Amino acid sequence: MESNLQVNGKFVVEVIDKDGNLKQRVEQHNRVVDTGLEQIASLIAGPDNDSNYISIPTHCAIGSESRGVTSSDTKLINELYRNVFDKVTRTGNDIQYKTTFLPAQPDVSNCRVEEVGLFNAATEGCMLNRCVFQPVYKTRNDTLIITYTLTIMAVTSIHDEVLEDETPSVNR
Repeated sequence: MESNLQVNGKFVVEVIDKDGNLKQRVEQHNRVVDTGLEQIASLIAGPDNDSNYISIPTHCAIGSESRGVTSSDTKLINELYRNVFDKVTRTGNDIQYKTTFLPAQPDVSNCRVEEVGLFNAATEGCMLNRCVFQPVYKTRNDTLIITYTLTIMAVTSIHDEVLEDETPSVNR
């Protein structure tokens, strides 16, 4: 039996109008990019054991580009704005990050959002993941809420192997 770690993530993007009504909701699985996998490995090793330690994600960025995601992506294609997380919680293997973009917030008062990613800095930084989805539209009076759930799990597989007996044979 062999056990491997698997990292999955899902974004939920919601647009809420000024009266608290849900205008749009999109759920989309994402890709943890190469720099994100390095970040996870760095976090497991810890700052005392990794000379290239990469700190935890702290910010959610939104953008307006629908070009596909590749594992080598290091930033959003057309970033509009970045906010610090409102809340981070862990339950079992799940870590949930929640970020709110408020009405009339600079650069996002009237925008089309098609990409999102998590970063470990207010500008630049290491990107954990990137996701593209059908456009959501935020107007001046809307609130945009992004919830991301990262799930880390063990995946077990059984490999059938034929082991050759290395004991020398004896002719009789």
